[in-house]
Amino acid sequence: MLMFAMELFVWVTTIFQGARSFYVDRVATLVFVIALGATPSVLAETWEDYTYNVDNQEATITGYTGTGGDVVIPNSIDGNTVTGIGNDAFRGCTSLISVKIPAGVTRIGRNAFSGCSSLIDVVIPDGVTSVEACTFSGCINLVSVEIPTSVTCIGESAFYNCSSLANPVIPEGVTSIKEYTFYKCTSLNEVEIPHNLTCIEKAAFMGCTSLTSVVISNSVISIKDYAFSSCSLLSDVVIGNSVTDIGYKAFEYCSGLTDLVIPGNVQNIWEEAFSKCSNLTNLVIEDGVISIKQEAFSKCVGLVSVMIPGSVTNIGERSFYGCSGLTGVEIEGGGTGTVIGAQAFRDCYNLTNLEIGDGVTYIGDAAFWSTGLLSVVIPEGVTNIGASAFRNCTSLTDVQIPASVTNIGTGAFWECSALADIIVAEANSNYCSAAGVLFDMDKTSLILCSAQKAGDYQIPNSVTSIEDYAFYECESLTSVLIPASVTGIGNRAFYRCSSLIDLLLPDSITDIGEYAFSGCFNLTSVVIGDGVTCIRRETFSDCCNLTHVVIGNSVANLGNNAFAICGKLTNIYFTSTPPRLSHGVFRDSPATICYISGTEGWDQQYGGRPTAEWINKVIFNGNGGTPVVSEQTYNVGIPYAELPTANRTGYSFDGWWTALDEDAMETTAATLVPLLTTEHMLYAKWTINRYTINFDSAGGTAVAAITQDYGTAITAPDAPTKEGYTFAGWLPKVPATMPLDGLTCVAQWTLNEYILEYVAGENGTVNGMESITQKVKHGQDAEPVTAIPNDGYRFLKWSDDVTSAERTDLKVVAGLNATAEFGSKLKPELNWPVPGPIVYGTQLSAYQLTATANTPGTFTYEPTCGTMLPIGVHELHLTFIPDDGVNWFSATAKVELSVVAGTVMWLNVTTSCGEEPIVLAFGETETAALEEDAFDIAAIPGQKASLCSLPMLAPDKRHLSYDFRPFPGENGITRWRLEITEADNEAGRQQNGAGESNIAVLSWDISAAVPERQLYLQQIIDEQPVGYPIDMRATLSLSINSGSIYEIAYAPIMEASVTLTKGWNFIGLPVMAMKTERNSLERLVNSSDGPEVLWYWDNDAYKIWPNNEPLRPELGYFFYSHDESTTLAIKGIKADGVMSLQPGWNFVSIPGNHLMPIAEGTISRVWHLNDSKYQPVVNGDSLKTGGCYWIFINADEPVMVNLGN
Repeated sequence: MLMFAMELFVWVTTIFQGARSFYVDRVATLVFVIALGATPSVLAETWEDYTYNVDNQEATITGYTGTGGDVVIPNSIDGNTVTGIGNDAFRGCTSLISVKIPAGVTRIGRNAFSGCSSLIDVVIPDGVTSVEACTFSGCINLVSVEIPTSVTCIGESAFYNCSSLANPVIPEGVTSIKEYTFYKCTSLNEVEIPHNLTCIEKAAFMGCTSLTSVVISNSVISIKDYAFSSCSLLSDVVIGNSVTDIGYKAFEYCSGLTDLVIPGNVQNIWEEAFSKCSNLTNLVIEDGVISIKQEAFSKCVGLVSVMIPGSVTNIGERSFYGCSGLTGVEIEGGGTGTVIGAQAFRDCYNLTNLEIGDGVTYIGDAAFWSTGLLSVVIPEGVTNIGASAFRNCTSLTDVQIPASVTNIGTGAFWECSALADIIVAEANSNYCSAAGVLFDMDKTSLILCSAQKAGDYQIPNSVTSIEDYAFYECESLTSVLIPASVTGIGNRAFYRCSSLIDLLLPDSITDIGEYAFSGCFNLTSVVIGDGVTCIRRETFSDCCNLTHVVIGNSVANLGNNAFAICGKLTNIYFTSTPPRLSHGVFRDSPATICYISGTEGWDQQYGGRPTAEWINKVIFNGNGGTPVVSEQTYNVGIPYAELPTANRTGYSFDGWWTALDEDAMETTAATLVPLLTTEHMLYAKWTINRYTINFDSAGGTAVAAITQDYGTAITAPDAPTKEGYTFAGWLPKVPATMPLDGLTCVAQWTLNEYILEYVAGENGTVNGMESITQKVKHGQDAEPVTAIPNDGYRFLKWSDDVTSAERTDLKVVAGLNATAEFGSKLKPELNWPVPGPIVYGTQLSAYQLTATANTPGTFTYEPTCGTMLPIGVHELHLTFIPDDGVNWFSATAKVELSVVAGTVMWLNVTTSCGEEPIVLAFGETETAALEEDAFDIAAIPGQKASLCSLPMLAPDKRHLSYDFRPFPGENGITRWRLEITEADNEAGRQQNGAGESNIAVLSWDISAAVPERQLYLQQIIDEQPVGYPIDMRATLSLSINSGSIYEIAYAPIMEASVTLTKGWNFIGLPVMAMKTERNSLERLVNSSDGPEVLWYWDNDAYKIWPNNEPLRPELGYFFYSHDESTTLAIKGIKADGVMSLQPGWNFVSIPGNHLMPIAEGTISRVWHLNDSKYQPVVNGDSLKTGGCYWIFINADEPVMVNLGN
């Protein structure tokens, strides 16, 4: 038995090679313990090819010794029912092809058919509840197996390496698929997980290389480690909505997977869960996922974009490492803070678009190293940018760092060769930026310069440290000025600054890092200050154009390869004793080591290179002076005795200088030692002398002196001027260039003579001749001349605009050519300004006759201008006699003038009082002058209506309220006064009846009136309105007493409003209302609560207002409204006039703003309603438009109150 157990241990170990060691150990130990400790209750018996045990008449087959093939296990043996197949019963039966298990079997033991490599088909009978561990493991030809619905558990490695097994149906009753159950079932292509299964254990389907789809039911809570690892054809995975964890390497190497949705119920995606799913292109991580562990999606090279929801708080290390196809990433960030782990997106070479949400707080080390990002905006809330976080992002052009960042790790933006700008928020208290350079807050540490910085750069004087990689590969930087404040330069600080030419390291620098200036290909010279104590490994290696270096006197050590591969390095100058050498300091550099005479420790060679005393050759360049060039040599360390002098005509010598530009430094004998190179050129510096030319203008205008450098070109000054003289030049002449010592030039002059020519134009002469010519010296007087016109002509002017015909040109100062101009006398054209007929009654003096050019003169009329012409056509004779007979002729004109009945614009009023009608024409015109008003009325034949023009408003329809008329004081109103004369003929009396007053019939035509304006007729007695005004649109004629006085009002309409509140309202009308508006004024439309009722006060009693009567503006009303707020729109006019107040209490409304006269003994008191309370009106207060008032009249008779202003 012990031998069997050991054999089983070896076999299990072999089966599980490649699985995790702890699993093999556990299985092997378990088998071993069972083997040693098993004590059979009965002894094994033999029946035909079987060995078996019997217990309570139930047989369990424990072994098989037959020849294999198709085996039918008997239902019973020796009368004992076969109910079980024991552990290892058929193990290793390689000849077994098929087996039929009887229906009575309820248990199949561990390893029962393990290693039956020829077994093709198995039917497990219903009643078996468990497929034990390793039951069919290694059955490489097993094609199909029927698992009954009674099975609830499939044990560990039950179908391990059944490489021919295709699509077994897993019963719904199975609640657990154990570890390695279908491991390397390479023919399995489809799996449907039963709905009662809660866990898919470790490596359950690992290595099922033909598996293409799997539907994980909603009952599954956990997918364990390696569950579907290396299922290379798996392309369709549906993860159920109960899964909370996806285990370690659960889907690793599932290269057929292209689309994946991870539902929000999944909390953790464990390490390498989907690593190396090389064809995964579409990934959806739903909101709810909390953690993405290390390398969860690493090397998913087909992944194009990913959106990580806000629920994710941890993006693990290397979680998307090496996803080279990834182009876009959006990280929403969670409310509690999301961490992007170290190397999370490293080597995502094509990642160009990155959106980091506000919830992200931490960006780990190397998180985006070697990505294709173009631009990065780090959101507010991020506190940490890890070391090398964006290193080697070679397409990154700009970075924005928020105020929240407190730490930027070493090398966060190293090797970003396209970086052009770094912007740090002004509110950041730890870092700042300027011109694309990143500093710490107080600018003592220069952290990083944008790689695209070009040209010259001056480091701020506050900087003390230049950090590692600070100017790494700034290939366009040509010069860097390092201030004396800097004490240290970090590793690779200026690595491959390939355009850098010269370098001066100040004495303040004590430490230079490794590779600090390596690869600066165009660097030609370096001066290392006296503060540096050590030049480290490869500090200046591969500077292929470096020709000479000066090393300060404090350097004690030269590191490995410090100046290696500097192929053009000819001289290295040491200012002190030899430093200690390391390996390969001058490797592949042909330099000669130069030292100062007198220093100790130097041999013929140093570091494998020859040595020599430091000898300088100085070339003195005269720079245009003498000597032109001279050369001298000296040993560095021995003071130079004296420098030569130089001479140059017109210049002053200012010493010898190191260059000809603004950066040059003066050199003296004391400062000449030490110089930087073996050959040094000094240039003579010159100050050019300045000289002055003075000018004497000899009485002319002053000319400024010219002072300028010797030999420079002179621009001759403008010639001076002198009245009556011509400038004849300078003596001596002005030279072309400035001479030595300058000079004085004197102006030369010639006196002027002028020619005066006077010419006669057509139709005249000059002094009786065609022309006269005179010669006159400057300042003399010319002879007088006169322009004389021919008959019928007049003198106009001289061509030089002199208007006097006789001219004397005194004290001539210039030549002259003047022509006299003549023209015919003028004949005035008379203008009659009347465009057409004039209205009868117009005086001719209302028009002014004009002549051409407004020539002064006298007009006469025939008939005279005071005549009022009758109606008809008349001929006027006009005469004009000009005041200026020299230039003008007299003129006459004959004009035909038509006088008409009147200018009618919009209203004709006809009165009939007897046989002959009288027609009054009303018009608005600016030309007639019957009266001094702008609005005029003409009557025919000769009768006029009296006229008044007052601004006012007018109502709209048939009747106005009693004794009111349009209220004055508003714009746009016209009002006329019309008197109807007494009729004195018999016809009129007979027509109207004997003994009656003369009656006149007044009719009117308003067809031309403007429709927006209204016409009213109001009778006036004793200057007060009487009765109702008449709407002249509604009624076109009226019988009236002759001798009456009426007013016609012509005015636009106005709109007013009254606001009603719920309950009783105390209201009046603010205007004289039009009758057509009575429906909205008299009462509202009935509401659902009942009709509104309108009341008024009449003869000491409240009464309901009659339905058919229009409201009157002088009355007050009580009105009950059921609505909360109602606004009534009212059309009408304001009015003034007389109000009749009855003895006792009167309830009235005021249609305009008036001052109520309160006469003692007549009007005792006035009250109004305010905030639901009655309050008295103080004497002298204005009564408001639309307000209602109780007025008590202390009198026995009605009182008429004038409400006019």
